Amino acid sequence: MEAEWVVDRAKLRQLLHKQPNWSVRKYAQAVGRCRKWVQKWKRRLQATSLEEDVSLHSQSRARKTQPEPYHPEVIARILELRDNPPEQMAWKLGAPTIRYFLHQDERLKAARYRLPSSTSTIAKILNRYQRIHHPLHVNIFRSSVPPPWILGRLTSPM
Repeated sequence: MEAEWVVDRAKLRQLLHKQPNWSVRKYAQAVGRCRKWVQKWKRRLQATSLEEDVSLHSQSRARKTQPEPYHPEVIARILELRDNPPEQMAWKLGAPTIRYFLHQDERLKAARYRLPSSTSTIAKILNRYQRIHHPLHVNIFRSSVPPPWILGRLTSPM
């Protein structure tokens, strides 16, 4: 797939150098692509020469830098909310509720700490600090010993 894209980009680059006065629509018809694709690649290719093949390849969408780690006070507050929920809550808080209370915390707002906006990030923090219990999955039907309710049926007379 990438090879086909590179061919289309090379064709567009040649047209840009041979026919610089064409409209975006005309380029799109010549290459067989939509106008948005031509606009994007026209912008990228106009600054390059015909000999540069690197500019024909897709650019990475991956992050260039690691995100800043969360402040220890933010992590401590997440764990505190999980371990000691507010009085109006009678159960352990999940990630969405923790996120709600975290963004309501005036102390964290005043300190201008970066707060997690994703519930999956909060769940990862809870997992890392072993605040979410994951019971072992046991498949009783693959066990060599039958379950107790089956044993009761087997031993009763018919």
